[in-house]
Amino acid sequence: MGDAGTVGAVWGVAYNRETGDIFTSALAKRHAAMIDNDGNGVEDLGAIYIKTTAGTPTLWLDLATVPGVDVGLSVMPTISTRGLPNSNMGPSYDSAMFGLVGKIGLGDIEISDDNTTLYVVSLYDKKLYTIDIASKTLIGAGIPVPNPCSGGFARPFSVTYHRGKVYVGTIVMPLHHN
Repeated sequence: MGDAGTVGAVWGVAYNRETGDIFTSALAKRHAAMIDNDGNGVEDLGAIYIKTTAGTPTLWLDLATVPGVDVGLSVMPTISTRGLPNSNMGPSYDSAMFGLVGKIGLGDIEISDDNTTLYVVSLYDKKLYTIDIASKTLIGAGIPVPNPCSGGFARPFSVTYHRGKVYVGTIVMPLHHN
């Protein structure tokens, strides 16, 4: 896809078989920076990148800028607060991100079989968003992912598209764990 200087930390990957385009979603994690595409001092939690067959990866859409989508930008530490080293030789503590990993930003992404729709999981508001690829616009307001268990809480993370249906996987945490 690209190196860390081009796209930063990413996780979700979706491949458009028709065009050869590869989409990736930014992932908030410790000790690894994301890119600040707009230069505002905050890494772009909602970034979705595209790599076409002809070029290098570029920002395709930042979901944090789409009205109605909340990826947790309000709780994301600034780049300077995270204190990441400028080289791999320096110490990295990144304590500001410790409690936020898996709770903010984007999870997995997937493309429909007809290559027209991109599905994205927002970890912060726990919704599945549907995006029209051609127009880069939301279809609907996002679908809340329900908690599938009564003895704990769930965080949606993965998504897959199979035979016309979208499946969202969750990570379940017990209410009390040691």
